Amino acid sequence: LNIYGDEYNYKSFPDIGEEVIDNLLTVVRREKKEESLFTHSYSRLTDFLMSDDKFIAAESRGFIFASPLASMNNKGLVLARKANKLPLVGYRATYKLEYGEATIEIPKDAIKPGDRVIIMDDLIATGGSAKAMVDLVKAAGGVPVMGLFLIELRSLQGYKQLGIPVVSIVSYGLHEGDYLQLQFTKQPIGKFIKKINETDIEVEYDDKSTEIVNKNRIVNIIQYEKNGRITYIRYRD
Repeated sequence: LNIYGDEYNYKSFPDIGEEVIDNLLTVVRREKKEESLFTHSYSRLTDFLMSDDKFIAAESRGFIFASPLASMNNKGLVLARKANKLPLVGYRATYKLEYGEATIEIPKDAIKPGDRVIIMDDLIATGGSAKAMVDLVKAAGGVPVMGLFLIELRSLQGYKQLGIPVVSIVSYGLHEGDYLQLQFTKQPIGKFIKKINETDIEVEYDDKSTEIVNKNRIVNIIQYEKNGRITYIRYRD
């Protein structure tokens, strides 16, 4: 899965002094003559799905991925809309942004008590909107069971806010304690200890030895689940 190609950089958006780097546009704009990254993303995301009842996705980019996934897997979809978009609001949650705050709302009876719900979005950064969806699911009596994201800005550790397993297809950055699949190093798996400089990191191996390695030696981030499942998340600095 290569979503890196052409990044779109937007300066002073959504507010003065802010900057957005947008990879999602790279995913959705590919033409049909080659295997669409959009389609490939669906197939990768589908690999992680369990027998859960519903998806919940936040307006609007989450809708792009969650709608087809829900349809393809015969699952319900709850649309978490921006404030004042729904005629009958069941539950609402407000979360902080770097440049203010936002509110999302879900319809009344969209989630029934006991419904198992997957939190879905294109990206998780600080985790504000994802945590708001978790709160909406709980408020309605549902059970949030996992977070599913195309891209994770891992160094921001937004997943820690959710309190549920989080799966992403691509990860930007690292945080302390991440297990890494490596190449051309002393051992094939090491634990990230600390950043040395912009190009090098320190890793620790099972025998407690350490090594300074270049970031280009990282193949994947390895995520160990409590049920014994191992997920490989592609790494991008």
